[in-house]
Amino acid sequence: MRKHARKSARLQAAKQPTTAIIAVPLPVLGAFASIERSYFNLCIRAGQQVLDAMMEQDRTALCGPRGKHDPNRRAGRAGTAPSEVTLGGRRIQMTRPRVRSQAGQELVLPSFAFASDHDPLDAQTVNAVACGISTRKYAQSFDPLPDEVSERSTSKSAVSRRYVALTTKQLTTWLTTPLGDATFRSS
Repeated sequence: MRKHARKSARLQAAKQPTTAIIAVPLPVLGAFASIERSYFNLCIRAGQQVLDAMMEQDRTALCGPRGKHDPNRRAGRAGTAPSEVTLGGRRIQMTRPRVRSQAGQELVLPSFAFASDHDPLDAQTVNAVACGISTRKYAQSFDPLPDEVSERSTSKSAVSRRYVALTTKQLTTWLTTPLGDATFRSS
């Protein structure tokens, strides 16, 4: 009769992981939650400051340095405007510097155009619904923003409208593609 390792009492004892129970007081758990929220708020604020700096750099590239007269400049500073950017599956409000050409037409800042693009918002919506998050609980799936930052595009109806529009667009693309042009993937 042969001995098997799974029947050996000595080897069975070595395989069992040791466990330890640690009691963490509730105030310490609250401090950990507070630290996590503070870090998230810091990241949001730092991201906003970086975007503000990038937009100001774009504006300086178009208008020249602030306070210096340049008769050959292409555009001029035109104050700020309330705007929205996409951040982690929602839209947040912020102020955007404005630039006007010499002819008086609004010029787009490349950094703002990138940050305000709806594609990341659309992708987040499709991924969340595909993962089983209902449109009612979509907003609850995110970390809360700092109190002074307002968000949009997280309501049940907004998520539902966006999801229906995206799936309709994709389905229309699939249905209008001739079968000769379609590529089929096998699993």
